[in-house]
Amino acid sequence: MRSSRVKIVGIATVACALWGASAALAVAGDNSNLTSPMSAYDWNGFYLGAHAGYRSATGDAGNSSWSPGLPYGSLDPDGLIGGFHAGYDLQVQQFVFGVRGNLTFADQSDSFTAAGPTTWRLETGTQGSLVGRAGYAFGNVLPYVTAGIAVLDTQAQYSQLGLPAVSDSNTLTGWTLGAGIEYGVNDWLSLTLDYSFADYGTQRFQYSATPLFSTYDTKSHTLTFGTNVRF
Repeated sequence: MRSSRVKIVGIATVACALWGASAALAVAGDNSNLTSPMSAYDWNGFYLGAHAGYRSATGDAGNSSWSPGLPYGSLDPDGLIGGFHAGYDLQVQQFVFGVRGNLTFADQSDSFTAAGPTTWRLETGTQGSLVGRAGYAFGNVLPYVTAGIAVLDTQAQYSQLGLPAVSDSNTLTGWTLGAGIEYGVNDWLSLTLDYSFADYGTQRFQYSATPLFSTYDTKSHTLTFGTNVRF
């Protein structure tokens, strides 16, 4: 179990630097196609994109078949992620409204081993979301907020004394809020820096055909850098 706060701050710093460097390289490499003037940038239309970044999840342990409870507070799977997204924007003067779907791939886990030895493990995988987006355009710079629904593939495992692990898998459903900024490099390419928080609530994991179970209250923080091709 590790501190998510330190990791998020570190990744945020790296992502900001990467986003700025990528924007500068894109501008330097494509000056001839930059939208001019900035106030004329058109955010209307469909876009497709890819993203990469970092996700830190936390599964707070709740009720279980072990009394007086599990010997740890939470399991915190985290690591690098990557995926694809698509969306549509409608611009009304400087206001921009849209919808976006995200599909993110990952294979992350965290575990705790107690005397016995007894091991509990929580794994998080593919994450999807469908969000509404609203922003205010300053020419080719668009700060925005997002809100919507999210799903997350998870698996909880339990093993003891070297015996085969028993497990249960669930697709969690919850809500998500976020914010970000998008930079229009030219009329067909844009760069994004995006943060989102998701809360999936409490889910019970029943370990195979045994009477053993655990519950986890699962949340995630996700920070990504992305590129969009606009149509």
